Amino acid sequence: ARPAVSIVIPVHNKATITRNCLVALLAETDDGIDREVIVVDDGSSDSTMAMLASYGNQLTVLHNESARGFAGACNAGAAAATGEFLILLNNDTIPTAGWLAHLVTYAIDHPAAAVVGAKLLLPNDTIQHAGVVFGLGSEPHHIYTGFPADHPAVSVSRRFQVVTAACALFRRGPWDELGGLDTAFHNGWEDVDYCMRAGEAEYEVHYCAESVVYHLESATRDLLSDVERANRALFAERWREKVVSDDFTYYWADGLFSAHYGARFPIQLSVSPLLAGVTVGDDVRLADKLLHDRARQVMILLRNNIVLNVRVQEAEARAAEAERRLSQALATVGGGSQPAPDGNAPSSGESTTGQTEQPVGAGPLPDPKPAEQEAPASDSPQLPHRIVGIVESPGRLPDVVTDGYLVISGWALTAAGGTRVEAIVDGVSRGEIPSGAPRPDAAELSPGFPEGENCGFSSELPVGDLPDGMHELKIRISSASGEHAALSTMFEIDNHAYEKGRVIGRIDVPVRGTMCIPQEIINMSGWTLAPSGIRSIEAFLDGESFGRIGYGALRPDIGQRHRQYADADHCGFFGTVPLAGLEEGFRELVIVVTANDGQQLELPSRIEIEGGVFIDGGIPSINRHYPAWLERRGAALAQISDELGDGLATLSFAALVPLDDASPETLAAIASSLSAQTYATWRLVLVDGDNVAEETRLAARQIAESDRRMAYREPGDSASVGAALNAALAESDADWVTVVTPGMIFSPIAFASIARALADDPDARLVYTDDDRIDPDTTVRWNPFFKPDWSPDLLLSMNYLAPLALFHRQTTVAAGGIREGFPGAEMYDLALRVTELSRHVRHVPDVLATTIETTPDLGETWHVSEWRESERLALVDTLARRGIEGSVEAGLHPGTWRVKYALPDPPAVTAVIPTGGNLGFLRPCLDDLLQRTDYPKLDILLVDNSHGDDVARLVEELAPRYPNIRRIIDTRKPFNYSGLINDAIPHVSAPYVLMLNDDITVIEPDWLRAMIEQAQRPEVGIVGAKLLYPDNTIQHAGVILGPFGGSVHIFKRRPSDDPGFFNLANVVRNCSAVTFACAVIDRAVFDQIGGLDEVNLPVAFNDTDFCLRAREAGYEVIYTPHATLHHHESVTKTVIAHPHEIAYLRTRWGHVIAHDPYYNPNLTRQGEDARLDMVASSAA
Repeated sequence: ARPAVSIVIPVHNKATITRNCLVALLAETDDGIDREVIVVDDGSSDSTMAMLASYGNQLTVLHNESARGFAGACNAGAAAATGEFLILLNNDTIPTAGWLAHLVTYAIDHPAAAVVGAKLLLPNDTIQHAGVVFGLGSEPHHIYTGFPADHPAVSVSRRFQVVTAACALFRRGPWDELGGLDTAFHNGWEDVDYCMRAGEAEYEVHYCAESVVYHLESATRDLLSDVERANRALFAERWREKVVSDDFTYYWADGLFSAHYGARFPIQLSVSPLLAGVTVGDDVRLADKLLHDRARQVMILLRNNIVLNVRVQEAEARAAEAERRLSQALATVGGGSQPAPDGNAPSSGESTTGQTEQPVGAGPLPDPKPAEQEAPASDSPQLPHRIVGIVESPGRLPDVVTDGYLVISGWALTAAGGTRVEAIVDGVSRGEIPSGAPRPDAAELSPGFPEGENCGFSSELPVGDLPDGMHELKIRISSASGEHAALSTMFEIDNHAYEKGRVIGRIDVPVRGTMCIPQEIINMSGWTLAPSGIRSIEAFLDGESFGRIGYGALRPDIGQRHRQYADADHCGFFGTVPLAGLEEGFRELVIVVTANDGQQLELPSRIEIEGGVFIDGGIPSINRHYPAWLERRGAALAQISDELGDGLATLSFAALVPLDDASPETLAAIASSLSAQTYATWRLVLVDGDNVAEETRLAARQIAESDRRMAYREPGDSASVGAALNAALAESDADWVTVVTPGMIFSPIAFASIARALADDPDARLVYTDDDRIDPDTTVRWNPFFKPDWSPDLLLSMNYLAPLALFHRQTTVAAGGIREGFPGAEMYDLALRVTELSRHVRHVPDVLATTIETTPDLGETWHVSEWRESERLALVDTLARRGIEGSVEAGLHPGTWRVKYALPDPPAVTAVIPTGGNLGFLRPCLDDLLQRTDYPKLDILLVDNSHGDDVARLVEELAPRYPNIRRIIDTRKPFNYSGLINDAIPHVSAPYVLMLNDDITVIEPDWLRAMIEQAQRPEVGIVGAKLLYPDNTIQHAGVILGPFGGSVHIFKRRPSDDPGFFNLANVVRNCSAVTFACAVIDRAVFDQIGGLDEVNLPVAFNDTDFCLRAREAGYEVIYTPHATLHHHESVTKTVIAHPHEIAYLRTRWGHVIAHDPYYNPNLTRQGEDARLDMVASSAA
């Protein structure tokens, strides 16, 4: 029989190493995979041949009289192989159980992969290979070398440009097509070259995290040899210009670092020390020097209230001037000494300040009305400042050191170069701090310095020898020319903080001096720990309470440093502060932390409310940063816009513009935007009707005469817009058509981007794009709508496809074209009908359409559109056409709709409620279910996980009045939520299961009907509710994947009634997942997909995984805001995810984390608030 797999092992001497590999390889248990093992002896001169002969017919041995090198040996082995898959395996590897089965299975599941690489471990169980990436210098390197084997970042199977051939599967077809490995390389780089050639031939290269092999890399390869250098040079000659630097893409995606953008500049670059630090047993070692050294850096850039980039000489001159005036005053009083000459510097030669987070050399804040004086004489240096820098850590609030290490970070630049940074503690030098780390943000702010971006410094300074108490830290910055400056700050040593029960913590966001706008809702985050646990966290703004803050966010960086505290990995807090109504000026923000034993900690910060004119539009924070996003996006697109349309001109587009309600100005804007297209195959048809102003008609004719691709269509016999558009549609020979409302303009790359998307998805029959608005007076662009991918239920809730949706022309004709009776909603009606004929809908996540619209006044409520009767009628007609009983009602905000499905005979529902026995929450929950829920067929199944009899007594009390309540016991240890639910489901006979936490209370009585009306639809498997914290901010409005490399609750902590991001929190829509704190599930779904995963996800992410599996099985997951309840999550428990659960989620659902279809890639991956992703904007 033809073997499925041929394992080729090239060897050259080192018989002992080869024997170890073969022993492990041949000792594997039968996994059902037919295989042959081919060993190619490449001119060995030791005992290799005799050793191989001892294995008899277990091996096929080939022998080269002289060494041909790795590539030649592998090619010879491949030529003799008969398997459909080739496995190249170094002789210095030790395969682990199941390695081959995982590789083969992965290859079968990913037919486009020409190469699949394995996870390679060093003998100390740290990573040697988990994929190959390219750095900024276009050099390849193994990503995450030195990380622990089970680290989440290396546990995700995914695509790379390159994987190593030390252990890799090669598909036979591509291997033959590409001619195997290139023998021009000698014992190195052959695999890198092959993967690049495979990619160029449009094959994929993948890394399989489940296939694990040990690799003794140093035993077989000299990385510093002349041969290695020659290989490197050959690779550079071939590929340097084609390589795509991608290492930081993975670091970002894996949550290794993040950037937070503040008032005017990037103000925080942060790296998780846990992700950058490697744990091997109990020893912590460095995994990635660059990222680890930059951990917890916070760059504070204040505007208006500090002076940036001030000359050290200027600071010294001010000090000298003050000294001169003092001398004059003394002389006047006592006839004293002569004043010092103007401009003399202090004798110490240092400029010091007692504040951190302030540029070196910055003196006192300038007077509002400074006195006029002549600037001191100077030599007018080329740079406007000689030394600049910032100390970011320790911060203004003295850091409390409890583990013997003081974290120091910041950046410094000197005009003379040769910058050195020295740490001085209590007047005693602690030596130089390593400097020279990349800080492009600092270089951008202060250009022209010799060090450029290599100006960062950071260190973990040992201070374990210091006694408890306050200590002074001075950071001294020196240059090659002898100039120096210093900053002073304080820190505290408390080696007995834990024993004393002290509360410790820090506020990370907002950083002191953050600029805000009046309508903004700002985020607050940081961390806090107390030995007795945290009871509450409150925020006060100018002394006024702004409610509680959520606690329990993942902070592995803090957990690594404070392991004596329970659950230190989850010590983060998060909340929001609405700023509406606040006047401009400084505001004092204080976060008060109260521990369970009553001890408190105050964390102060300060924000500044900006004056001026700002755009609200419901998303003031996005509007504030949108100009910078556009600038970055534009710079990136400028490099590729000319290439977007290359080779894609096979598709033709037609834009039909009805002239009703048009003006000469709006027509000129549309025509100009089309003339600027980088894609050539398009037509503009100006469709006239009877209700058109003569000046508009004249402008249309003139536009048509200016370009052969533009046409004016005379009015026909019918006065209706729909008839005129249908006639234009019938006359068109374009592949794709769109009807453009006057007042919209196209991005220059609109048709090119759409053509490229359709080339990737030729089955699409409708395509739509993101959009924004532009103020006609100020030309400021605002309110970008970054939309989800195709969401059929969102389309029933609002016309989110507008203003730019393109329809496949033939499908449009088949759907009946544009219909009468829906004035202003013709395209909405058409979209509803076309998507019934084909579910192939393509979303292009880029702002390709802009509507000309005046910005609303500050504080003025803005909505995408108003309620239009024509839209409601289109939805009513859709229900009738689809045979669905129901009605259409106005939604929660203007322009949104609620399709209310008929529920004539409500089906039976069983609420499954796990409880730990806290009657303070369980009793109100049951009271609301039994007395305040309007649903006729509701049973309650309590799953008692407590260890007392309180729940039993409560059920005994309620049972006489409420026979629909039952109790089963499940006291398993350790706690396994998935197992608990799975064992409870066989006790449910109702067709629908209501998953419910015991800390839920009811707001409106019809909430369950709202969920069941969605759940009864045959295509729906799971329905989630809108959950609010007790302060009526959002706890759950749908789950998305992507941010922080996992799953999060989108719009968390936003006000419940706030329209927020285009009303998405307040409309029925499709989601990737919903929380099971309150969710209705079709009982049959449990049987079909196998319940919750109690093996891999016993505590966390089990609801997300279940939803994703249901979607994988063809069911829809729906979120409805019409079922709104209170969830007291923050005061009952915090779900602590085990690292293996995080790793499993990232492995199993890495493709959804990479792109959640219901979360736009232009939105942040570092938060739950749907703000702009400023990094993605520059990635184009």
